Amino acid sequence: MARVHGCYVIKEALELKKKFGSTARVLAGGTDLLVHLKKKIITTDHIISLQRIESLTRITAHPQPSHPWRECMQCKPGRRFPARPAHL
Repeated sequence: MARVHGCYVIKEALELKKKFGSTARVLAGGTDLLVHLKKKIITTDHIISLQRIESLTRITAHPQPSHPWRECMQCKPGRRFPARPAHL
């Protein structure tokens, strides 16, 4: 039976993967891993779950991809954008 490791930050997940190497599989919401384990297509000693990592629970995108958002003082990385920022 595989041991499940629930991580809260990406750094922790990376450290566990490095520690366990090829004996660990990463579960990122994909049911394929669970199906393969159940059907014994693959085996693993450790499962590293990414489900609790808050920064991976949503995708945000800038409304205007060509806009230099990294240099823009009004557009900060990770900020949730309205449909169209007022300055664009």
